[in-house]
Amino acid sequence: MNTVRASPDGGITWQTWTQSSFTLLSNGTYLTPGLSLSADGQYVIPYAVDDVSGWSRSYTGVSVKIDSTPPVITPSILGTLGSNGWYTSSVNVVASGSDVTSGLASPGVTVWSGGAWLSSALLTLDGVYPLNFRATDNAGNLAMVSRTVSVDTNPPTINYTVSGTSGSNGWYVGQAVVSTTASDFGSGVDTILISDNGGSGKSSPITLDDGIHNLTITATDKAGNSRSVSQTVFVDTTGPAISQFSTGTSGINGWYVSVVNVNATASDDGSGLQGDVEVSMDNGSTWNAVPVQLSDGLHDLTYRAYDKAGNLSTSSASVSIDTTPPLLDTSTTGKSGSSGWYVSQATTSISASDSLAGVENIEYNQNGAGWQTGSSFTSSDGVNSTLVRVYDKAGNESTESMTIKVDTVAPKSLMSNQPDSNVISGTVNVHGTSFDGTSGLQFTEISVDDGTTWSKTSLSGNVWSYAWDTISTPNGAHTVLVRSEDAAGNLESPIPFVFTLDNLPPQVKVTDWWWIWDSGEYRVSANSFPISSIKVKISDPENRWDSVVINYNPNKTSAPIKWDRRFPGEIIAPSGNYSVTVTACDTYGNCASDQGQIKIPFFAFVPPTSMSLPTITPTVFVTPTASTTPISATPTVLVSPTQVVSATKIPVQSILPKTEPSKRGKYEGIFQLLWIVVFLSLLIVFGTSVVLDHRPEAIRALAQTIQSNTK
Repeated sequence: MNTVRASPDGGITWQTWTQSSFTLLSNGTYLTPGLSLSADGQYVIPYAVDDVSGWSRSYTGVSVKIDSTPPVITPSILGTLGSNGWYTSSVNVVASGSDVTSGLASPGVTVWSGGAWLSSALLTLDGVYPLNFRATDNAGNLAMVSRTVSVDTNPPTINYTVSGTSGSNGWYVGQAVVSTTASDFGSGVDTILISDNGGSGKSSPITLDDGIHNLTITATDKAGNSRSVSQTVFVDTTGPAISQFSTGTSGINGWYVSVVNVNATASDDGSGLQGDVEVSMDNGSTWNAVPVQLSDGLHDLTYRAYDKAGNLSTSSASVSIDTTPPLLDTSTTGKSGSSGWYVSQATTSISASDSLAGVENIEYNQNGAGWQTGSSFTSSDGVNSTLVRVYDKAGNESTESMTIKVDTVAPKSLMSNQPDSNVISGTVNVHGTSFDGTSGLQFTEISVDDGTTWSKTSLSGNVWSYAWDTISTPNGAHTVLVRSEDAAGNLESPIPFVFTLDNLPPQVKVTDWWWIWDSGEYRVSANSFPISSIKVKISDPENRWDSVVINYNPNKTSAPIKWDRRFPGEIIAPSGNYSVTVTACDTYGNCASDQGQIKIPFFAFVPPTSMSLPTITPTVFVTPTASTTPISATPTVLVSPTQVVSATKIPVQSILPKTEPSKRGKYEGIFQLLWIVVFLSLLIVFGTSVVLDHRPEAIRALAQTIQSNTK
C-alpha cells in the first residue's frame, strides 16, 4: 500500500495521505492521520487504497454523524396579549422545539422553579409566572430557556363623585365638578378618562357647564383591561330668557296711542320652562298670567319665569299709553267784511294742551306751501285754505281745516264804450268791465247825478251794462260815476267818466217856397256846439239830374239862397217845383235839416248862356270825426254872386222865426203876365247877345272874382 485517499463530499474532492504519514497499530493495521469534519451533519465518506504498483481499490465508504448543536426551543404561549406584555386571558403554555440535525428528543416546561417538567401548562390565575423550557436532541445536546408570563384578566374598579349646587329635578344650577378614582390588583391602573357627550376623554376632574352631559368614565389597567361607567349630569346655571312684547298702535317717543296688550314668552335652552310667564304691575305685590290689557297711563311692568332647574328670571318694562289726542283751539282776528270775508290781513292763533304725554308740536300748512312750525300765522288776500295740526309727545294728532278768506283790495271798474270824443245821445248802453280777483264782484252801480243817487247795473260775470236815457239831459259835458263792491264788502272809490251829450242838433229853418227869380233864405242856430257845416241841396223831384249841392260858410247862421236854374252839365231846369234841403251839422256830427221849395212857372225867364251865372263848384268840407275837441273847420261857401248877408248869432235853444215867402206872390197873376212880356223881350235880347256878343267868358271871370271876394 502506497497511498490512501478519502472524499468528504461524496467523491467530489479527495484528500490523499502517503505511507509515511501512516501509523502502524499493534494489531498490524495502519492508521492514517484522518479526515477533519467540522460541520454538523451525516457524512458517507468513500475512500480508496493505492499500492505501489499502481493498483487501486475503492471502498463504498463509511457513515459519519456529527451534531454538536443543541435543539432550538420555541415555547408556545397561547392567550390574549394585552398591553405592556400582559395577557388579559388564561394562558396555555406548551413546550416545543426543533433540531435540524439529530432531531428533537424530549421538550418540557416547568412553572415556578423546581416544578415538575410538563409538556404544557394552563395559566388561569392573574399573576406573574416564571417559566423554564428545556429540550434534548437525539445526539444528547440539551437546550434551556426562561420566560415570564404576566396575566391580568380583570379590569380596574371605578369610583366617581359629582359636586355642585343642586337645583330642582336633578339639575345643578351651578357648574358641576366630576372627580374619579380607580383601583386594579393585577397590572395596576394605567389611565382614568372622562368623555363628555362622546368627546375625547379627559383626565379627572372635569368641570361641567350648562347642558346635559352624558359622561362615560373609562379606567384602563396596564394590561389593557378597561372598565367604563356612564353617568348623566344635568347643569343649568342660566334662568329662562324672557321675551316681552306689546301689541298696540305705536306713536312716537316710545308712546302707544291705543289700548295695549302686553305679553311675554320665555324659553330655556337648558332644563326647559317650569310653568307660565307672569307679570306684576305693582312692583311684585301681585302676579298675573299674561297677556294683560293696559289703558292710558304710565305702567311699570315686571315679568318672571322659572325653569325646571329652579332658576328664576325677571324682566322689567315700562309701557306709556296715551290714546287721547291733544285739545286744539284756533282764533282768527282781523277786520270782518261780508260773507265771511276779512277786509284786512287776518291773524290766526293756535293753542293746544295735552294732559298726559304733553304737547310736542304745533304746525300749519297754508295753501299747500308745506308744513310750518308755529302757533300763529297771517292770511293775506285770497281764499286761504289752511290745515292746522298739533301733536302730543305720543304722536296723537288733532287737526282742523279752516278757510280764511281775505280781500283787502276793492274792485276796479273800466268802461268799454267810452269813445274818444265821449259824445253820446239818446238812450246809451253804458257798459264796461269790473274786476275783482279775490272775493269776486257783488254788484256794480252807476250814478249820473254826481253821486247823489246810484243805480245797479246789469252784471254778467265781470261785464256790466246800464241803459242811460239822456233825452231829458241837456247838452254838454256830464260826469258818470261807476263803482263796484266785491263779495267781501270792499267798495270801490267812484271812477269818473266824462261824456258829452249831444241830443239836440242845430236848429235849421229855410223859406217854405219862393219863385225862381226870388231868393230864399236859411237860418241856423247852434245848440251848445259850434256848427261845422251848412249844405244846401237842390234836387229834381223826378231824379232826372244830379242834385246841386252848395256848401255855405258854417260861421254864417243865415244867408240867401239863389239858384240859377241850372243842374250840373248846364242843364236848364224846366218849369216845376224843386226841393231845397238845408242841412246843418255841429262839430260832433249831429245834424238837422229843413226843406223848402223853388217854383219855376212855365213863363219864367230862362237866362241865356251868355248871361248865365258862374258854374257852382261845391267845395268838400271835412266831416267831423269823434273827438273830445270840436273840429275847427271853416267851410268855404260857394254861392252866386249875390251879397251874403251876415246873420246875427242865434242863442242856443232859440226858435228861428218862420221865413215868409216874397210878398210878390200875392200878385202872382200880374207878375206872371209882366214876366212873360219881360221874358219875351229878354229872350230876344239874350238871343242876339248870344249870337253877337263875346263877353260871356269875361262875365264868368267877373263872377268868379266876385265870388272869391264874398268868401
